[in-house]
Amino acid sequence: MRLGQTEAAQQAMQTYQTLKAQRDAQLSNEGDSDLDCSFISLAQFYIEVHWVQQRYQGSALPQTQVIMNKAILLGLDNAAFLKRIAPFLAQQKQPAQALELTRRLARLEPNNVDCPLSIGTLAMQLRRYDQAEQAFRQAITMAPDRDTGYRLLARLYLKIKRNLPEACRLAREAVSLNPQALTYFELGTISLAAGHHEEGLQALEQALKLSPDNKLFKETYTKAKRQRVTP
Repeated sequence: MRLGQTEAAQQAMQTYQTLKAQRDAQLSNEGDSDLDCSFISLAQFYIEVHWVQQRYQGSALPQTQVIMNKAILLGLDNAAFLKRIAPFLAQQKQPAQALELTRRLARLEPNNVDCPLSIGTLAMQLRRYDQAEQAFRQAITMAPDRDTGYRLLARLYLKIKRNLPEACRLAREAVSLNPQALTYFELGTISLAAGHHEEGLQALEQALKLSPDNKLFKETYTKAKRQRVTP
């Protein structure tokens, strides 16, 4: 670690200790009606400290996990906090805990379509495929004019090699709702997997037209053309 980074990390931790002491003193002097808001404020602060530690020291300090666990306990019923902590935990490769908190957020915000989308994605990472399927179906029901649910459910079926005809239908629906390079690419890969070679090539060609510099699109299209079966 560079000298400047070490000094910055030490200064950040000194600032943290000072502010934490001030916050603890404030909490001890507040009435019960103010405690929840103060706890949430403290939880948000703990998250910021964690980011500072990672930025200046390259990895979290030993007490960081204790800080984060306390933050989670303090913010369990605060939707704004859960929206920050759940993606953070997912990024830190803690999908099980992120999934649990996202489910809690979904109960607080039942009309938030991003919740089932995140639940499905995290469930896929954990190989809980039935849960992922249910979540993506819920997202489609909640937002039938949004392509994301269709794409992710189609991607799930492709991953587990199940229900590929339905995956193709979902991918086509995603293209009709949002005809962009990614939706065409996913339609192409799913169609190829389902044995619809011509449809797959056409979709990949369209993806390349929309995103001609995408290396993955080029490689996938080139490989598909080489494997093309002539009747």
